[in-house]
Amino acid sequence: MSQQDVINLAALTVAIIAIASSSFLTWLALRINQNMNHITAVMDLLKTHRTPEFIRMEITLWNDLSQHDPALGFFRLPEPIRSHAIEVGFYYQVLGYACEYGFIDGDLIAVQTQYRLLRTWSSVRAHVAGERIVRGGENTFFNAFEELVKKAEALDVDAATRRLTKRGIKGRLR
Repeated sequence: MSQQDVINLAALTVAIIAIASSSFLTWLALRINQNMNHITAVMDLLKTHRTPEFIRMEITLWNDLSQHDPALGFFRLPEPIRSHAIEVGFYYQVLGYACEYGFIDGDLIAVQTQYRLLRTWSSVRAHVAGERIVRGGENTFFNAFEELVKKAEALDVDAATRRLTKRGIKGRLR
């Protein structure tokens, strides 16, 4: 092998290493950026869940919605229960969309909201069915909310919490 061939081989090796390094650093930057977007989205979405007004609306649904005919659905309920049902229901619908489409981790949301999510679904389920009848189809109202409920019902919160914590520790160690 001539001296020129050795120089060409060395240059090719350096170029391949540079491409590999650049690709890895780009992938790492994209991953960090994605995680930062998730953190912001999760914090913004969960902020509503912690407000006193939202909690009051949710408790009102738990206590009072069963006094109204489920055939009314959501949009034919009297005020103020209608506004509470719509506000709380669409909140969980948005959480369901965000999980379903992979914008945020479904386990993380389910761990954080499981108790209240399931209790709220139990309170609104009959009215969701009533709204679906009014709209003329099973898949016409709060489907993402219902899917989030199914995930939360099937979730072992202790195992999911350990998994999330372990993943968080690994991420901090990198």
